[in-house]
Amino acid sequence: MAWDEIGSWVVDDYQFLVPETFNSRLAVKVSGVSGLRPTWNFAGFFYQMVDLPVLGLARIDKKIATSIRDPIIFIPDQTNLPYLIRYQKADWIDSLQLTIYQDFMPLNSYAEVNIPNHNAATTISTVVPISAASVSFLAVNANRKRLIIANNSNQDLYIDFDATSAIVDHAIKIPKVSAGGQIFTYELEKYTGLVSGIWAAAGTGAALVKDMVA
Repeated sequence: MAWDEIGSWVVDDYQFLVPETFNSRLAVKVSGVSGLRPTWNFAGFFYQMVDLPVLGLARIDKKIATSIRDPIIFIPDQTNLPYLIRYQKADWIDSLQLTIYQDFMPLNSYAEVNIPNHNAATTISTVVPISAASVSFLAVNANRKRLIIANNSNQDLYIDFDATSAIVDHAIKIPKVSAGGQIFTYELEKYTGLVSGIWAAAGTGAALVKDMVA
């Protein structure tokens, strides 16, 4: 990941709507807290806001706490819509500096997973959108030498080596993108059968599937 500073603002009102639109992960840093005391840690919280037709600006009802001591990484609940941030500072703080950085790669774009395999002449890459119902990842392929699945989403992914996968009946769990932005992968060699998957819930992102064949 690479982070670009989007802006820095002095927040001295109880609520502050950041005057920028975002579409990816954010790093949020609090500094310059007025009258800072050694025992203070909580700086305030923010909501992710989306602009909906007819309804106008609406919030996703989940508070994201911010710390005076450490920046936080925020992974949005929705990246199919641009979103805003409404910040609410702690009422005992008169003012603070809010600095926001954005990851240059949107959550629903797919970085290449490049792992060489000298036994595989061709790599077939497929993007599988997130789904709360079981979906097919790979068909039977007698020429498969290796497979790689990367879960670039905000929900855990459950994989099974069968026609269907279920949360209660699966073979492998691939965690969602971590708070630090790490994308987890699973690799398997010399398996030529079916692969299916299901996510823990609807969300944003997808899986990148690489089928390495002779």
